[in-house]
Amino acid sequence: MGEYELKPCPKCGGKAEIRRVGEYRNLFAVMCSQCGWHAAKMSEGALALSDAVQLWESRVEAIENVSKIKPCPFCGALLEKKHREYWGTNSSKKKELVSYDYWEHPLNGCIIDFASPEGFYVYEDTIDDWNRRVSDVQ
Repeated sequence: MGEYELKPCPKCGGKAEIRRVGEYRNLFAVMCSQCGWHAAKMSEGALALSDAVQLWESRVEAIENVSKIKPCPFCGALLEKKHREYWGTNSSKKKELVSYDYWEHPLNGCIIDFASPEGFYVYEDTIDDWNRRVSDVQ
């Protein structure tokens, strides 16, 4: 499967492993050998080896950048970190645990509350977009 130097799991620090998905396919996923966290979202499923490795590395990097999330440019509120887990169905119609972190803007009368009355959320893969927009407003 080639030699890749993978970053450790951003959730628990465990060793990342490349796993073949399915018996006869050249599709892969990268996941933590300790806690089972994997970078692929259900819609992405299994990928070619190089794509699976690239996805792992980009998601790990995004999570590492989480501590750099900027406060709201309108009200100064800090976004609150939340975690969600649920059982979903993957592309093979098998149940799998979906687990992810996200950051929620508090409902405090900010202009963002009026734009998104159901709540405003920033996900791991959109932190850079949020920070860029915050910088544009300031």
